[in-house]
Amino acid sequence: MAKGWQIVVSTPRPGDADPVAEHFIVAVADRERAVEILRERKKLTPNQKTLVFGEAPDPVLQFLNAKRGEVYAVAVVM
Repeated sequence: MAKGWQIVVSTPRPGDADPVAEHFIVAVADRERAVEILRERKKLTPNQKTLVFGEAPDPVLQFLNAKRGEVYAVAVVM
């Protein structure tokens, strides 16, 4: 089974509004490479910040039937 990381992308909004938080699972064993892949595939801009929340739990990867190298959007918090 693939290993992976939980990564949150924070996108600022105009004014004093809270940023939009998008939660992803990236099925790549290497942490830095997982961030690179997410930034490339989602075409993130420099003002969008990434936070590696931690390793993706095996049950989550199993539930997603995660394939190595894939990116899964799992939640958006507005």
